[in-house]
Amino acid sequence: MSEVGQAGLGLLYPIVAASAVLRDGATAMQYKGHSARIEYDDEDGLFFGRIAGLRDGVGFHDDTVEDLRAAFHEAVEDYLETCARIGKAPRKS
Repeated sequence: MSEVGQAGLGLLYPIVAASAVLRDGATAMQYKGHSARIEYDDEDGLFFGRIAGLRDGVGFHDDTVEDLRAAFHEAVEDYLETCARIGKAPRKS
């Protein structure tokens, strides 16, 4: 494996270690009963995800694993607060 490949695996390892690995090799984070599929855009150097199972299309992104996890938690909290404010029952993935 090339140095680039090894570096790439090292970069993704924290997500895999703290989350589920999906059948297609992508990873998923979980928080408060919500899941998000996580992907990496090498061209832009960003991790990005969407909360699964929502028609509302709640997405988030960041450039480090720690910041991505925080962005995911913030997106879930915002979704739950919005649901409470408008009287809509939140869906879980």
